[in-house]
Amino acid sequence: MLIRSFQSGDDAAVAGLVAAGYEGDPGLGEMVRGLYGPDREPPAWRRCLVAESPGGAVLGVAAAQASQHHPGSVPVGVLVGPASRRRGVGSALLVAVREAIEGFVPPPLWSTVDSRDPAGVGFAAARGFRPLLRYGVWRLDPATVRLPLAESPVPLTPLTALDSDAVLDALAALLAWGQETAPGWKPTPREVIRAETLPRLLPAGGVVAVEGGAPVGVAALAEFGGHLTALCDVHNGQAGAEPLLAALLARLLAAAGELGRPVDVEAVLGTPLGTVLDALPTEPVSLRDAVQAEV
Repeated sequence: MLIRSFQSGDDAAVAGLVAAGYEGDPGLGEMVRGLYGPDREPPAWRRCLVAESPGGAVLGVAAAQASQHHPGSVPVGVLVGPASRRRGVGSALLVAVREAIEGFVPPPLWSTVDSRDPAGVGFAAARGFRPLLRYGVWRLDPATVRLPLAESPVPLTPLTALDSDAVLDALAALLAWGQETAPGWKPTPREVIRAETLPRLLPAGGVVAVEGGAPVGVAALAEFGGHLTALCDVHNGQAGAEPLLAALLARLLAAAGELGRPVDVEAVLGTPLGTVLDALPTEPVSLRDAVQAEV
């Protein structure tokens, strides 16, 4: 087995590894795909390595890079094809990528593992990764999951009635609420939100709940990985969080029904949003553990 730097001709093989590894969470898979690519130098550095068989087949890939989305940690990923697992490929790749980034002196590494895959969870734990939180993705089909359009406890304003700066403010608040649940993570920079999230928004169903002149709840539909995705959350500690979340989700589900499409909703387990989703008559299609380790 040869471990070498990523080359442009590896794109198709790596895309296949990502698709297989994130079948239940294509939105996350689309974001993870951006982790793998040619090496870059600081400040936006990246190191990406490929494990190749003697016959030239790509067995696995590993990468780490400076993160725009989570400046407090460095995302690292290791993917190995199903036929090549339990042969030391993943271990060799992780050791190699850790060595490749030593000179950058990065913050802690973070990654995600499939909570339902004991081998993946064990692999991470044995290599020093400790669990931070568990989150799920619920795929809600408007044809089978219905939420009553109850009155919101906080006034709602359609996103379409706001200018782009106000929408950006709402999205920045939404992302910050979720990131506050993960120790060491810092808010996603506004320029990243403007470039990568705003263009994905759909006008249908998007609202912001404002109380005391500040956003306390946000709901919007967006396109990720070819799937309709709900961006939905409330301010941590918000009084009446669950009724507000139910009202926000009901509007998004109604908008998804008008589009004739199911919608994916992601939530950290144990949070108000996770509690609302867990009460619905549907199981999460994906459960993942966010994990962190020192270099």
